[in-house]
Amino acid sequence: MLGKNKTVKKGSILAKNRSRQKQQRIRNILLRIALPIGGILVFLGAAVFLPYLRVANITTEGTSTVPDELVRGIAEEMLKGTFGGMVPRSNILFVRPESIANRLLETYPDIASAHVSYILQIPPELHITIEERTHVGIFCAVENEEYNNEACFYIDGNGVLFAEAPNLRGHVVTRFITKQGRRFSLGDEAISADDMHVLDAMVRIIEEKTLIRVEEVRIDASYEGERVFHTNEGWDIIFEAGEDSTRGLENLFLVLEEHITNHDNLSYIDIRLPQKVFFKYNDK
Repeated sequence: MLGKNKTVKKGSILAKNRSRQKQQRIRNILLRIALPIGGILVFLGAAVFLPYLRVANITTEGTSTVPDELVRGIAEEMLKGTFGGMVPRSNILFVRPESIANRLLETYPDIASAHVSYILQIPPELHITIEERTHVGIFCAVENEEYNNEACFYIDGNGVLFAEAPNLRGHVVTRFITKQGRRFSLGDEAISADDMHVLDAMVRIIEEKTLIRVEEVRIDASYEGERVFHTNEGWDIIFEAGEDSTRGLENLFLVLEEHITNHDNLSYIDIRLPQKVFFKYNDK
């Protein structure tokens, strides 16, 4: 008897071959992807613990009032210890310069700005550049009409209180005085930046143009918005916040030049109105 012939379908063999080839291509692609990624992960894993990538030194620039060691101390404290008991915080891969800068600003009101940068070398270093505030006068909060019992601070050009100050009077430094019923602390914006820019500029221009010294700037002296510049000659210049300071100063200098040549017994010059200037003498 003739045996039964077994028929093998060519289509099924070809399909199996194509499937195996496709699977092999996928495995090759995955292998080409996995090898570099694995290498990177191994490198990073090793780099985390390499002592050569840990910050070894911290340098500073721009310090004067705030000592170098205090600035470095903030950074060193933030680089101590580990993440999760394993990863060193001092590893350059995990150091966050902006966090160190923010901590410095929060800790020391004397610092106006802070910039922290890497020095990429082996081992790496951190460099901290700070800009300290410079005072334009002394700010005092008073409790009574006699301007006594002050709490005084140095104030910068943006109206920020950054250090306690002695109660200096006279020609040494301009005092900015308020009778606001609130307590002020270091770091407070006692005068808005815009208002402070105007007041500081007016003080400097008055002193340059007239050679008259402004001893005090009394803020909200009689009502909110009133600014009184008390001179070393004993008379006042009255100005109002929000008015055109340029026009007011032009009117002041014109009156001083053409109408008030004798300052004896002068009480005040009022430059609050843009079109008019008022002045008054004390009764003899």
